[in-house]
Amino acid sequence: ILSEESEGYSKFLFAVLHSQDHVKSLIGIFSLDPNRCVDLLVDVVEYELRSVDTLESTPRLDYLKRTLGELNTTKLPQLLGFKLRDTTAPLKAMTWLVVNQIITVSAVLPYLPDDSHMFAKLLHDLYQTRVQQDQKRLQSLGRVHLSSTLETDQVAEEGIDFKPLQDLLLTKWIFCFLELDCFESVQTLGVDWSAFVVLFPKAGVAILDWVAQKIPSSSPWNEIMNVDVDLSAIADTLELVRESGCIRERPDLYCKLCRLLQRSSDPNSASIDFLKSFLVPSLSAMEVNPSLCLELWAVMKDLPYQVRYSIYDAWKNDDSLWLKQAQLEVTKDAKYSLKRLSKDTIRDISRAIAKCCHRHPLIVFTTILGQIESYDNLVQVMVDACRFVTPLGLDVLGYCILQRLTAAHRDRLKENGVNVSQWLQSLEAFVGAFYKRFYYIEFQGLVKYLLGRLQEGQVMELGILKNLVKTAGGWSFADYGSVASLSSSQLEGRAGSTLLQRETM
Repeated sequence: ILSEESEGYSKFLFAVLHSQDHVKSLIGIFSLDPNRCVDLLVDVVEYELRSVDTLESTPRLDYLKRTLGELNTTKLPQLLGFKLRDTTAPLKAMTWLVVNQIITVSAVLPYLPDDSHMFAKLLHDLYQTRVQQDQKRLQSLGRVHLSSTLETDQVAEEGIDFKPLQDLLLTKWIFCFLELDCFESVQTLGVDWSAFVVLFPKAGVAILDWVAQKIPSSSPWNEIMNVDVDLSAIADTLELVRESGCIRERPDLYCKLCRLLQRSSDPNSASIDFLKSFLVPSLSAMEVNPSLCLELWAVMKDLPYQVRYSIYDAWKNDDSLWLKQAQLEVTKDAKYSLKRLSKDTIRDISRAIAKCCHRHPLIVFTTILGQIESYDNLVQVMVDACRFVTPLGLDVLGYCILQRLTAAHRDRLKENGVNVSQWLQSLEAFVGAFYKRFYYIEFQGLVKYLLGRLQEGQVMELGILKNLVKTAGGWSFADYGSVASLSSSQLEGRAGSTLLQRETM
């Protein structure tokens, strides 16, 4: 009579709620079912986590963890699967059990009411539908609409029914892990994370927040430089959310990543690959923000020009859908601003052009160089229009100039076979004016390209070298016959100020 089972469970629950240590003895005294006791402990854990946003350690949770560790939990996955048939309430408790290594995700998955194959199939089908809709939207965005047919040509976006995927217990459990900043517990679950974050952008933002926690946020700059962070692991995690472009929601994390890369005086191949695959292309996903360009340039300015240009080349050839959308939007804004560019409006339009360059300078300068090659009277105007462009954008312009020169199937001569082509003459004038105005931009790659062409016996690009020497170098007097023979003092005076030039001549 003294060892009734109902009285034993009452005393067991009372002892657990008051954090008493004789819980295990109560099981033996009243011959209680250990699995039923484990079930009660899970209910208490669920009650403790009901109003908790994180899984930070507390005395109560530490007590429950220690108590569960003393009991046999081999049947706990089956027990949780039985509880999930009627309610989804234990999901947060299940997350806590996985984080504290009492159970594993792989042990619980076979007992979930949902089929994991159904989850994978729904995820794949919805992802394919979403990609097809994005491609149609990009085609509509890049199509030129006449005013009379604008309404009929627009593609109406079809809604995607996410409810079948959202209602799955596995989806809800994944979101429970992400909301509690425990992404590492489900990172190796086998989910196609790229597709998952494309369908659920808030999941990608949660992953970014989890990555941000790995980087100290309140430390001063000199301490951040000395923080030991596994950049390769961070790069692998960020690659999962790259396709969604959700980095646009966390510009502060983008700055932290740039500063982490700055601490490496000798960047290795892993950091360069990270720049190519994630950091540089992600600049196009951001809102207009010149400070982000400066943070990125602080990382890249000390890299050799070969490495920088290879990064720009990867940026140019990236085929991500969100990057294509950014290219179309920037192209549209840049062309609109260039139509209004003149000597009278150059100051206001220069700011608009710079805003476009902050996001995707490759597209803007490709458009500008194309106009310069057709109209040489725009050379000085375009150089003045770059006054507000960041050093990163100006360095990209140097890369674009080299790309225009090395483009295949471009004739250097006119149809008569004697005179230099118009596009090459305009480009020669622009190169001289550009490097005269922005003398701090490196043009080592351009000079090495010219020397390589000379070694091959090709002399058509000598006009560019001539303009670099004459215009950018200040040796425009070299063509004049009256000053062809200068004394040493006059020659040295030409390298000085205007006053010194007047005195020596």
